[in-house]
Amino acid sequence: GGSHGGCGGYSMYFSSTPKNTLYKDYDYDSLFLEHRTQDKTGYDDVRKPTMPGSAGTRGNHVNDIGGAGGGAVAFEAKNNFVLDGTIDTSGNQGLSDHTNYHHYCGGGGAGGSIYIKAESFAGSGSAKANGANGKYSSWRDDYRHHSGGGGGGRIAVQCTNTGSSTHTFTGTLQAYGGVGGYRYQGKETAIGGQGTVYEDCGNVKKRLTVNNNGF
Repeated sequence: GGSHGGCGGYSMYFSSTPKNTLYKDYDYDSLFLEHRTQDKTGYDDVRKPTMPGSAGTRGNHVNDIGGAGGGAVAFEAKNNFVLDGTIDTSGNQGLSDHTNYHHYCGGGGAGGSIYIKAESFAGSGSAKANGANGKYSSWRDDYRHHSGGGGGGRIAVQCTNTGSSTHTFTGTLQAYGGVGGYRYQGKETAIGGQGTVYEDCGNVKKRLTVNNNGF
């Protein structure tokens, strides 16, 4: 998957069965290559993110396009910024294609960025910069048909007047990594890394949250 605040997950096969027994009709060297993003680490400014998320890596086939990364948005309010709706810069899921008895999948796009600057921050809505889940195909249950999830993006909220600013927001701020990869012993194996949520407003002072929704 693509990277941004968190690294994209990459798909690797896990099995106790020898590969020459499990896939005796395939080119082993090509089969067990890791399909991963070129972004090895996260990027962008934690406190003032301005960059979009990276796209997911393409699969083995030309049509296995990786999902687009989420965009970058910024909001600036002179007084209060009230978020009661939804701001969503999450990544997009990749595509898959069935050819020559194979069904490969493109990786999930990384979450984008959301930057909010105001005197105060209120509301009960949500801001999301999540990585997309990896694409999955049930045509044949092996690792080539499960792509990695995109990394989480970055969200930042900063208040301009720290002396009188207030932070009464009760909604959700999410920058989760996407879920993906072959399921081994009931667990996904290519989960995108968590992004970041930074808040410096009112009684919330320079708080950095990294949360991958239980993964």
